[in-house]
Amino acid sequence: MCRMLIALGKIDVKFLIEEMILISKDMNQIHEFNKDNHGNFKHDNGWGIAYLDQQKKWKIIKSTKPIFEDPKIEKIKKIKTNLIIIHARKSKSEMSLNNTHPFTYNYLNEKILFFHNGTLEQLIHFNNRYKLKGNTDSEQLFYSILSDLKNRDYLTGIKKNLNKYTKKNGSNIIFSLRDKLFIAVKDNEYPLYFNMYLGKNSNQIIVSSEILPHSKDLSWETITENQILTLDHNKHLILKDKIK
Repeated sequence: MCRMLIALGKIDVKFLIEEMILISKDMNQIHEFNKDNHGNFKHDNGWGIAYLDQQKKWKIIKSTKPIFEDPKIEKIKKIKTNLIIIHARKSKSEMSLNNTHPFTYNYLNEKILFFHNGTLEQLIHFNNRYKLKGNTDSEQLFYSILSDLKNRDYLTGIKKNLNKYTKKNGSNIIFSLRDKLFIAVKDNEYPLYFNMYLGKNSNQIIVSSEILPHSKDLSWETITENQILTLDHNKHLILKDKIK
């Protein structure tokens, strides 16, 4: 169980992190796991941030502390970038940097980043060329998707792979290259929690697990079950498709 946020364009990193902190504290949205009380479903098992620097190279920062208690986050608020991905983790598995998102792999000479929200309760198969560093289903799912890729046909590979896993608990992914990324929302039993939201204006695109609490200048729409979005980082283009 996690909260995720992608922002592209003319973005304010400080604002985005402060919004993500509220979301991670479970102080924003009512969903299936906090109906009785705001704040009882905190995402406090570590965080990870990836952003593109001025040379369009990935910079990745991780921590096992809660994002809302980690003093290291203050320096990150000063970052200047036009693409950032933020992930706050809630999990029963071990708190370690190896279990903290994003997971990365160099595929066809390009670094791929992977973020996940959900739980897979099925056996996950992947090629034995991929070696686990941690013990999460998220890392296994990443390698499972990589095992289904054919050259650079990422969309087909992701759709093929996600259709293998039919348990409806919930599973959302972010699969990002340097110039584009894919966001998929699987069918699930808890749509209030697992739906994602697309917000945009003339300057930026944001995709988030929850509508940002203070984003008054963005127009929002829901990314519902079995949708997959492709975001072009350079053209700010959004393509929509179905997982199945």
